[in-house]
Amino acid sequence: MRPSHSEQPSAAGDGGAPGGTQAAGEAWLREVIELLDEQRGLLRELDGLSEQQSKWVGSGETARLLSVLSQKQRIVERVQGVSASLQPFMSDWSARVAGLSERSRVLLRSRTDELEALATRVRARDEADRATLEASSRVIADDLAGMARARGAARAYGGGVGFGGGSAGGGAGAGGGSTAGGSGRSPMFQDRRG
Repeated sequence: MRPSHSEQPSAAGDGGAPGGTQAAGEAWLREVIELLDEQRGLLRELDGLSEQQSKWVGSGETARLLSVLSQKQRIVERVQGVSASLQPFMSDWSARVAGLSERSRVLLRSRTDELEALATRVRARDEADRATLEASSRVIADDLAGMARARGAARAYGGGVGFGGGSAGGGAGAGGGSTAGGSGRSPMFQDRRG
């Protein structure tokens, strides 16, 4: 994505370095702005997907959440590619920026500020969603542990009869002395006093 003509950095005066040095600085800036604009487009897409992610995390729609996460991963990989392309420009960033016209410095600053704001917003939303998912998984784990304890208690009381897993069997002594659950075992806890 290339910057529009009105946003192209100007090589004209404004207090920048004179002559060829300034022209080289402006050429450097055009390349950087092009990469930053590509990064901005990708981060805007990521921001939109992050909003969808929050919606699906909140509603518990796992299939849609997984689809959004897959899309986000592809965009993150593209963001990393653009970041790698920007890396060579970082080595002398301060000196290059100092040699730019004021107008060009303002343009560059607006791009980097917007990128930082977008990245911060996506990170904050992702962190909130992660915390929500962790809380949900703790609740599910607690529920499962409670069910396991209840099954264990039922087995201890009923001599191995689980929830919905065995026949009633008529109880101890019914139907010719069958035991609970028809399992052939006596219940562990029973009233033997008569």
